[in-house]
Amino acid sequence: MLVELGQVAAVTNANFTIVTPAILGATRNTGRAKFNAAIRLYESDQVVEAQTVALQAGAGDHGEYAGDIQVIDAEARTSRDSMIARTSGWMEVEQIPREQPMVPERIAEVAEAAIRKVWATIGLRPGVDTMVTLLARDVVLPANFESTGYVTAKKSFAKYCLPGSFADDPNLMGLAIQGLAACHAAALISNSVAPPWLIAATEAITDIQVSDNVRHGFCVGATKWREPGLLNVRLLGLQLGGNPVESAGYSLSQAILIGRYLIEEQGIKTFRDLLAYHSPTSIFHYMSLLFSKDPTRDACKRLYEFAPEYLFEQALARCCK
Repeated sequence: MLVELGQVAAVTNANFTIVTPAILGATRNTGRAKFNAAIRLYESDQVVEAQTVALQAGAGDHGEYAGDIQVIDAEARTSRDSMIARTSGWMEVEQIPREQPMVPERIAEVAEAAIRKVWATIGLRPGVDTMVTLLARDVVLPANFESTGYVTAKKSFAKYCLPGSFADDPNLMGLAIQGLAACHAAALISNSVAPPWLIAATEAITDIQVSDNVRHGFCVGATKWREPGLLNVRLLGLQLGGNPVESAGYSLSQAILIGRYLIEEQGIKTFRDLLAYHSPTSIFHYMSLLFSKDPTRDACKRLYEFAPEYLFEQALARCCK
């Protein structure tokens, strides 16, 4: 999953369609000066200082920054006891040695293989400066990241943050990094403007499997198949209900199934074009995005001939065949 601090506090219209800060012309306009300062520190990876400022700022009138504070806290608490090892020209590994016995070189080997596999599939060349962080085992992550970890863009590198327990199983860690690498690739291709459901749908190019039980739940209605706006909200960790970790897992599974449907229909190139549509390549493209009420809808109609809602319905039908 992709983390962009301040996103939950972004503007939301009456249909729960997320309006990303970048579309509004300010990439991190959270509306609170102190929390803006914490975000700037976080983006520079000054996570201990960011933690201090974020706790002073508070979680907001409606708890809109609570998840952001958890993310900052997780990285800050890890940072106090961690060691960082550079393992290649573009990768570093951060870990707490007494908690994770796997050596940095082995962690980097697993991570590089996962990133290379995913990026080759979507047509990107690896080499972006990257830090893989195994978080302290006692940190508490937001429910939507607890089972997956997250990737976040710092000013000069990408940071892949994983629950510390993932180091106990190289296969699990490799799958998790594949998922984060897919979201990272989607963010790069779309300039981080694609909606959460489309970013998460890029995990369709990984080896992550959606179980038959989850598929069956969607098909018989035991697990609700969400429309695009509500799926966005849930992928951001909102409205997850009484079992938030399980609900977050279902939301990610739905996004992956949608991604696999889109790729099966038109191929990986068209799926990449769907992401890239959100990142203008000319002044005319920029103006069309600027005045569009819903760039993702425009892109779906142009590339797949149908609106997202119809594509969601067809993805469910494909899942249930």
